[in-house]
Formats: sequence, C-alpha cells, structure tokens
Amino acid sequence: MNAYFDIGQKALATRKRIVKVYEIPKTKALNGEKYLKYTMPADFYGLSRLWVDEEVASGVWQGKRLILPAEETRKVEVEYYAYPTTITGATADDYEFEIEQDAQECLPFFVAAQHLVTDLVVDSSRILRIYEELAANLRDTLPPNPIRVVTVGRSYGGGN
Repeated sequence: MNAYFDIGQKALATRKRIVKVYEIPKTKALNGEKYLKYTMPADFYGLSRLWVDEEVASGVWQGKRLILPAEETRKVEVEYYAYPTTITGATADDYEFEIEQDAQECLPFFVAAQHLVTDLVVDSSRILRIYEELAANLRDTLPPNPIRVVTVGRSYGGGN
C-alpha cells in the first residue's frame, strides 16, 4: 500500500507543487575553469525562479545543472519544484506527507481505486473519477515560505 501512497503523492506534487530553495555553495575554481556547474538536489524536477542577491535573475542550465562564472561571488539561490521523499515499506507510520493539505485529501481515493482495480467484482472507476475530480480542482499556488534546503557535510556544487 505504501507504493500507492508514493505514486499518488508524487503525481499530486506535479499538480500542487512543492517549492524548495537551494543556496548555491561558494566554490573556488580548480584548474583555472571559467565556469562551474552546480548540480541541483536529487528531488529537483523543475525551476521556479533563480535569485541573485534577492533579485529574480536568469541563468544558463545544462539539464539539472546551473552553470555560473567561476568568479561569481553574489548570493545565488535556486527556487525549485521538488518531488516528495519516496515512501517505501520502511517508511515510518508517523510520516507526514509533503504535499499541501488539499492535495492530501485526494490520496485516499487514489489508493482505494488502485486497490480495487484488480477486483473483478467492484468497479474502481467511480472512486478513480472522484480522485480525478478532486485533483483537477487543485490550485497550484506558491506556498507562503518556500522550504530551505540545507546540506550538511555534502556539496552539490563545483566540478562536472
């Protein structure tokens, strides 16, 4: 059943997006590089905005990597859309869903429909339709305070 909740939460996170902010670490160029490539966190699936010294900016991207001049000294933050943490069989029972409350309210219908899809006696399409109607009514708005991603003892930046 955890797999159904995982699939449902990830699908809903692309409709009612989770927004996080990742600050690019200051990295010194090695070997005289002119540009540095900064790989985004593993949960990154799309760019919302790029901030440079608290102002919206644009940047050069290569896949999920931001390319910056090696001499960049300003504060650079990437506001991005994130996938939620994967729910596995080992996930604790007190796990809190990362999607917004209104999106969470769709999950029981999704999970129930998935459970019943293999039952030849019960028609799961009605429950799936309820899920689809609820999900279609979700409004994708930015949360009031994006989640800050803090990396301790690990760097996502620099090099290739």
